[in-house]
Amino acid sequence: MSFDASARPPTLVAPPVRPDQKAAIRARLDDHRQARQDQFKAHAFADPHNSDLDPGARMRLLAVVKLTLVEIDQALLRVDDGSYGFCVGCTKPIPTERLLAIPYASHCVPCA
Repeated sequence: MSFDASARPPTLVAPPVRPDQKAAIRARLDDHRQARQDQFKAHAFADPHNSDLDPGARMRLLAVVKLTLVEIDQALLRVDDGSYGFCVGCTKPIPTERLLAIPYASHCVPCA
């Protein structure tokens, strides 16, 4: 028997996000995605000789931005499948305050 970590347990009946909120959440995530894409482009295509960052710091920054883009894309998928707002670790709802601060958060604070 295999374990599918992405499967939602049957106890989750209704997501904490109402259908009428999905558009606003998607727009917020899209705004964050665009900001990270702009940040990536600014550092990836900048002249390394005119940069305030040393090459190692620049590469680390780009890696973090790429990871954030992946997290945002995963959050958009969770909006579509109805699991947005639930912790992928313990399946409990993620507090609204956390989602307001980090709209692409996939874990509640204890699981993070």
